Amino acid sequence: MEVKCKPRSRNFTEFEKNLLFEIVTNNYIDIIENKKTDGVSCAKKQVAWEEISVKFNSQAQTGPRTAKQLHSLYDIFKKNARSNLHSDKRNLYKTGGGTFTPKSTILDEKIVALLKPQFQPLVNNSDSSQEYYANTNYEFNDQTEYVVEDPCTSGLKENVIIVNIQPESPATSKSNVEETPKVPQTPKKRALPSTNTSTQNITKKKKLFDVIANRICSRKNLKDEIDQEVKNVKLQILNTDLKIKEKELEAVNEKIKQQRQLFEVELNIKKKELELKELKVKKFVQ
Repeated sequence: MEVKCKPRSRNFTEFEKNLLFEIVTNNYIDIIENKKTDGVSCAKKQVAWEEISVKFNSQAQTGPRTAKQLHSLYDIFKKNARSNLHSDKRNLYKTGGGTFTPKSTILDEKIVALLKPQFQPLVNNSDSSQEYYANTNYEFNDQTEYVVEDPCTSGLKENVIIVNIQPESPATSKSNVEETPKVPQTPKKRALPSTNTSTQNITKKKKLFDVIANRICSRKNLKDEIDQEVKNVKLQILNTDLKIKEKELEAVNEKIKQQRQLFEVELNIKKKELELKELKVKKFVQ
């Protein structure tokens, strides 16, 4: 028995991905993201996906798609957004310098902004990872400032102080061991943060997030400008094509007009020849 292979569809274009996201968010987001699993809710979701497939196929570029395919693509959107978000955070907190390049796209940012409760956990002050998601300002005590140069984040400062730590002598019993004279030792220096290390990391992370947000905004603005320039170029090309078509139409009309005049001249010649023949016949009869 031969196994029938399922034909593979073409890949979705960026236009189709954005089109699906806009259709879902504009009219069906409340139905699609409803967490109820009863029969009525499931039926509404099925009807909604059928309507989405009809609207999507009316503007699709790579052929018609079924409701199941669009549903799978929408789930992939959310998975990729969550994966790229975690990947950006991991790469952001890595050490070793270098330029941070975010993996998240503009579509991922829209999904995270729209479905924020699904991507950000609830606030829990007792959780050790609460500061990882917190967005608060911290004030530091005035201490000696040292500039920490980082290729990824230039301009950030870390407040540290230098303290002397005296080594402690081991506790001994007076009854068993006689006291020995203390040997002077060179004090050791160690850099300690003026405040909790986690608070310093949070401020650094917050500044890094601000830098990344500015980069994303600038990248988005640059993309919008490029798209606008592309649209303008396409519009100019269309206008040029329209002018060429108009000139071709004028040339065709002029050619038709000339052919009509030529036909009229030939018709007049034929009439005159016919009249001459009639006159000759009359003279011959007479």
